[in-house]
Amino acid sequence: MRLAVCALSAVMLSGCSWLGGFGGGGQGGNIFGNSSQYSANNGSYRFDQHNPCVIPSPRAPIPRGCNPANVTIGTASGGFPQQPNFGNAQYADAGFGSHAGVAGQQSAYYQPQKRLKKPKFRGTLSLGLEKSISGDLINFDEFANSNPAANYNPNDFREFIETGSPQSGQEVDTLYTALIEDASTPDITFNNVHSTPLSIKGGVEYIFSPKTTVFANAGYGYAEGNNHTATAITGELLRVVDTRNFVTVPGIPSSPEIPGIPAIPDIPAIPGIPATPFSPAIPGSPPIPGSPAIPGTPAVQGTPDTFSLSSDTSNTSFIPNVNIANFSYAFSDQNRVDLEVGARHYLNPIVKDQGFKTLTPFVGASIGATYHNAVSFDVTQNQLFYQRAFESGGETLDFFDVPSTTTTVEVFDSEWVPTGQLNAGMEWQVTPKTALAFGTGLRFEGSRDFVNGDGGSDTNIAIPVTVRGSYNF
Repeated sequence: MRLAVCALSAVMLSGCSWLGGFGGGGQGGNIFGNSSQYSANNGSYRFDQHNPCVIPSPRAPIPRGCNPANVTIGTASGGFPQQPNFGNAQYADAGFGSHAGVAGQQSAYYQPQKRLKKPKFRGTLSLGLEKSISGDLINFDEFANSNPAANYNPNDFREFIETGSPQSGQEVDTLYTALIEDASTPDITFNNVHSTPLSIKGGVEYIFSPKTTVFANAGYGYAEGNNHTATAITGELLRVVDTRNFVTVPGIPSSPEIPGIPAIPDIPAIPGIPATPFSPAIPGSPPIPGSPAIPGTPAVQGTPDTFSLSSDTSNTSFIPNVNIANFSYAFSDQNRVDLEVGARHYLNPIVKDQGFKTLTPFVGASIGATYHNAVSFDVTQNQLFYQRAFESGGETLDFFDVPSTTTTVEVFDSEWVPTGQLNAGMEWQVTPKTALAFGTGLRFEGSRDFVNGDGGSDTNIAIPVTVRGSYNF
C-alpha cells in the first residue's frame, strides 16, 4: 500500500512538471512587442522564484497550503522548472513504475510555444523641425562682388533747396547730403535666411537584433524665406548753406520816338494867259507835285536794372553717426528632398509597464544626401530723408523705399549636398505593434557653392526635433 501511494505521488508531481506548471513571468517591454516574454538568452519563459509551491526534488514534501496539482520542481536560481529524471533506472527500481519514465521523457522534450512571432520589419512616419545653430549661408568677404550695397553713393540722394533771388537782394542755397562712415554687413546665417524648416519623412526599418535596427528614410522639407536686413550704412549728415548778396545797378531809361517831317503839298497849276486877237492862247503850267513826308526816328529802348554780387558766404555743419540707408534681402523659399540610411540602438527600458507600455531610450546615427532648390533674393533699399533728419538734430529718421536697378540676385543653383545626423531619444511602446518616439540630436549639412564662383556657404549645423510613429508588420 505504501508503495502504491509513493508511485501515485510521483506521477502527480511529474504531471505538474510537464502539463504547464510555469511560474508567473514578469512582462518587460521593448520595440518588438511580445518578444519581451522570452528571456534574453534562450527565449524560454522566466521562472518566478517567489512561487511557494516549488520543491527542490521529487522526494521533497509538498509545501503546506499547496494543491498537489500545482506543485512544480525547480532550481534556486530560477529559469524553466527543473526536469526531474523520472526515466532514470534508480527511480524505476525504487518502484515508480513505467509511467514515471514516460512522464519524465515527455518533460525532457517539452518546448514552450511562442505566442507571438518576432517582427522583422516596421514602417515609420515622422514629423520634425530643426533650428540652425552654426554656419553662414552668405559670407560677404567672398560675396562682395554681388553685394548691391557695395556701390552705394550717398550723394545720389542729396537734397537741394534754393530760397530768395537776386531781385530781392539775397539768394540762399542749402544742400543736404552725407558721407559714409561705416557699412555694417554681417554674414547671413542659415537661421536668418529661412523660417524654421518643417519636414515629413517616411521609411522602413529592419529589426536586426533585439536592441538594434537599421532604417532607410525619404522625406520632404519646406521653409519660408525671410526678409533680412543685410547691410546698414552709417554716415555723417552734412548741411552746406551758401548765401549770396546782390546790389541793383539801374539800367539806362529808354529815349522817346522822334516824329517824322510832314510831306510838302503839291504846287497848284498856273492858269493860262488869255488869248489876244493877234496871237493864240498860251497854256498854263501843270501842277508841281509836293515832296513826300520824312518818317520820324523810333524810340531808343533803355537797359534794365542789373544785380551785382556784393558778397558770398558758405557755412557747413554736420551730425555724425546716423543710419542713412539700409539694404534688405527677401530670400526665396526653401524646398528640399532628404534621403538617409542609418541605425538605431536601444538601451534598457527605464520604465516597464504591463501591456508592453514601456519607455526605452535609444541612440542613432545616419548619413545621406539632401537636394536643395536654387536660392535667390530680391533687393530692397530704404533711404533717409536728409533734411528732416538734420533739422531735427538726428532725432527724426524717416526713410523712403528706393527702386533698385538690381531687383534679384542669384546666390546658389539647385544641387545635392551630403548630410549626417546623430540622434538620441525615447520610444514609448503604445501597443504590441505600434510605438511613438521623440528624438533630437545634431544634423550636419555640407556647404554649397555660390553662383558667381567666389566661394560658398559654411557647413550647416542644426538641432532637429522629431516625433516618429512606427508600426510592426
